[in-house]
Amino acid sequence: MNPHPNPKTDILSTPFLKELARQIRAQDNTGLYQTHSNESLLQTLILSQSTSNIRGNEDKIAQQRIANFYQAIAARLEQETGQLAQTFINVNPQKPGWVHIFCGRLLVLSKMLRDVHSFGFDSLEKLATEGEKLTQVAIELAQDYFEIPALTTTNLQQS
Repeated sequence: MNPHPNPKTDILSTPFLKELARQIRAQDNTGLYQTHSNESLLQTLILSQSTSNIRGNEDKIAQQRIANFYQAIAARLEQETGQLAQTFINVNPQKPGWVHIFCGRLLVLSKMLRDVHSFGFDSLEKLATEGEKLTQVAIELAQDYFEIPALTTTNLQQS
Protein backbone atom coordinates (compact mmCIF):
# COMPACT_ATOMS: atom_id res chain seq x y z
CA MET A 1 0.00 0.00 0.00
CA ASN A 2 1.22 3.49 -0.81
CA PRO A 3 2.33 5.26 2.41
CA HIS A 4 1.68 8.65 0.77
CA PRO A 5 -1.72 8.45 -0.94
CA ASN A 6 -2.48 11.14 -3.49
CA PRO A 7 -5.95 12.60 -2.73
CA LYS A 8 -6.36 13.84 -6.32
CA THR A 9 -5.75 10.32 -7.67
CA ASP A 10 -8.25 8.95 -5.16
CA ILE A 11 -10.87 11.48 -6.29
CA LEU A 12 -10.26 10.66 -9.96
CA SER A 13 -10.81 6.97 -9.27
CA THR A 14 -14.39 7.42 -8.03
CA PRO A 15 -16.93 5.59 -10.20
CA PHE A 16 -18.81 8.79 -10.99
CA LEU A 17 -15.77 10.74 -12.23
CA LYS A 18 -14.59 7.77 -14.30
CA GLU A 19 -18.02 7.61 -15.94
CA LEU A 20 -18.12 11.36 -16.45
CA ALA A 21 -14.77 11.26 -18.28
CA ARG A 22 -16.14 8.40 -20.40
CA GLN A 23 -19.24 10.47 -21.25
CA ILE A 24 -17.10 13.44 -22.28
CA ARG A 25 -15.02 11.22 -24.56
CA ALA A 26 -18.20 9.69 -26.04
CA GLN A 27 -19.30 13.16 -27.22
CA ASP A 28 -15.97 13.78 -28.98
CA ASN A 29 -16.58 13.41 -32.72
CA THR A 30 -13.04 14.33 -33.72
CA GLY A 31 -11.02 12.02 -31.46
CA LEU A 32 -9.31 15.01 -29.88
CA TYR A 33 -10.11 13.94 -26.30
CA GLN A 34 -8.87 10.37 -26.67
CA THR A 35 -5.33 11.36 -25.68
CA HIS A 36 -6.36 13.67 -22.82
CA SER A 37 -6.15 12.48 -19.23
CA ASN A 38 -9.34 12.11 -17.21
CA GLU A 39 -8.24 15.02 -15.04
CA SER A 40 -7.86 17.40 -17.99
CA LEU A 41 -11.28 16.37 -19.35
CA LEU A 42 -12.94 16.91 -15.98
CA GLN A 43 -11.38 20.37 -15.65
CA THR A 44 -13.96 21.56 -18.19
CA LEU A 45 -16.54 21.37 -15.37
CA ILE A 46 -14.38 23.33 -12.92
CA LEU A 47 -15.20 27.03 -13.21
CA SER A 48 -13.71 29.96 -11.38
CA GLN A 49 -15.86 32.96 -10.47
CA SER A 50 -14.41 34.95 -13.39
CA THR A 51 -15.11 32.29 -16.03
CA SER A 52 -18.59 31.42 -14.76
CA ASN A 53 -19.97 34.84 -15.75
CA ILE A 54 -18.94 34.67 -19.43
CA ARG A 55 -21.89 34.42 -21.84
CA GLY A 56 -22.36 34.29 -25.58
CA ASN A 57 -20.80 31.41 -27.50
CA GLU A 58 -20.34 29.61 -24.20
CA ASP A 59 -24.01 28.54 -24.12
CA LYS A 60 -23.41 25.42 -26.24
CA ILE A 61 -20.39 24.50 -24.11
CA ALA A 62 -22.40 24.97 -20.91
CA GLN A 63 -25.20 22.80 -22.32
CA GLN A 64 -22.65 20.09 -23.11
CA ARG A 65 -21.27 20.27 -19.54
CA ILE A 66 -24.80 19.82 -18.19
CA ALA A 67 -25.54 16.93 -20.55
CA ASN A 68 -22.28 15.14 -19.70
CA PHE A 69 -22.84 15.51 -15.96
CA TYR A 70 -26.39 14.18 -15.93
CA GLN A 71 -25.74 11.47 -18.54
CA ALA A 72 -22.96 10.19 -16.28
CA ILE A 73 -25.51 9.90 -13.46
CA ALA A 74 -27.87 7.99 -15.78
CA ALA A 75 -25.08 5.66 -16.93
CA ARG A 76 -24.09 4.89 -13.32
CA LEU A 77 -27.78 4.25 -12.57
CA GLU A 78 -27.97 1.73 -15.42
CA GLN A 79 -24.78 0.02 -14.23
CA GLU A 80 -26.07 -0.35 -10.67
CA THR A 81 -29.70 -1.29 -11.36
CA GLY A 82 -29.57 -3.06 -14.71
CA GLN A 83 -32.52 -0.91 -15.82
CA LEU A 84 -32.59 1.50 -18.75
CA ALA A 85 -32.14 5.12 -17.67
CA GLN A 86 -33.21 8.08 -19.80
CA THR A 87 -32.07 11.68 -19.39
CA PHE A 88 -34.29 14.57 -20.50
CA ILE A 89 -32.70 18.01 -20.47
CA ASN A 90 -34.36 21.32 -21.33
CA VAL A 91 -32.04 24.30 -21.01
CA ASN A 92 -32.53 27.87 -22.08
CA PRO A 93 -29.99 30.63 -21.38
CA GLN A 94 -32.73 33.20 -20.73
CA LYS A 95 -34.85 31.23 -18.25
CA PRO A 96 -34.52 28.29 -15.85
CA GLY A 97 -34.16 24.86 -17.35
CA TRP A 98 -34.64 21.40 -15.95
CA VAL A 99 -33.24 17.90 -15.98
CA HIS A 100 -35.22 14.70 -15.45
CA ILE A 101 -33.75 11.22 -15.23
CA PHE A 102 -36.08 8.26 -15.52
CA CYS A 103 -35.28 4.66 -14.69
CA GLY A 104 -37.94 2.59 -16.38
CA ARG A 105 -41.15 4.48 -15.58
CA LEU A 106 -39.78 5.93 -12.37
CA LEU A 107 -38.61 9.55 -12.14
CA VAL A 108 -35.48 9.24 -10.01
CA LEU A 109 -34.04 12.74 -10.41
CA SER A 110 -35.60 16.11 -11.17
CA LYS A 111 -33.50 19.27 -10.96
CA MET A 112 -34.23 22.84 -11.91
CA LEU A 113 -31.25 24.59 -13.49
CA ARG A 114 -30.67 28.30 -13.03
CA ASP A 115 -27.82 30.23 -14.62
CA VAL A 116 -27.17 27.53 -17.20
CA HIS A 117 -24.20 29.45 -18.60
CA SER A 118 -22.36 29.08 -15.29
CA PHE A 119 -22.99 25.37 -14.68
CA GLY A 120 -19.86 23.98 -13.10
CA PHE A 121 -18.12 23.28 -9.82
CA ASP A 122 -15.44 24.95 -7.71
CA SER A 123 -13.21 21.88 -7.52
CA LEU A 124 -12.89 18.23 -8.52
CA GLU A 125 -13.83 17.28 -4.96
CA LYS A 126 -17.10 19.22 -5.16
CA LEU A 127 -17.82 17.76 -8.60
CA ALA A 128 -17.25 14.23 -7.30
CA THR A 129 -19.27 14.82 -4.13
CA GLU A 130 -22.29 16.27 -5.94
CA GLY A 131 -22.21 13.64 -8.68
CA GLU A 132 -21.93 10.74 -6.22
CA LYS A 133 -24.67 12.22 -4.00
CA LEU A 134 -27.16 12.59 -6.85
CA THR A 135 -26.23 9.17 -8.23
CA GLN A 136 -26.76 7.46 -4.86
CA VAL A 137 -30.17 9.10 -4.37
CA ALA A 138 -31.27 7.95 -7.84
CA ILE A 139 -29.91 4.42 -7.28
CA GLU A 140 -31.66 4.06 -3.92
CA LEU A 141 -34.99 5.21 -5.37
CA ALA A 142 -34.68 2.84 -8.32
CA GLN A 143 -33.64 -0.13 -6.18
CA ASP A 144 -36.56 0.42 -3.80
CA TYR A 145 -38.98 0.70 -6.72
CA PHE A 146 -37.73 -2.36 -8.59
CA GLU A 147 -37.32 -4.44 -5.43
CA ILE A 148 -41.06 -4.49 -4.67
CA PRO A 149 -42.16 -6.23 -7.93
CA ALA A 150 -39.27 -8.69 -7.59
CA LEU A 151 -40.37 -9.60 -4.07
CA THR A 152 -44.00 -9.98 -5.15
CA THR A 153 -43.06 -12.24 -8.06
CA THR A 154 -40.82 -14.37 -5.81
CA ASN A 155 -43.58 -14.72 -3.19
CA LEU A 156 -46.14 -15.76 -5.83
CA GLN A 157 -43.81 -18.38 -7.28
CA GLN A 158 -43.16 -19.87 -3.84
CA SER A 159 -46.90 -20.19 -3.06
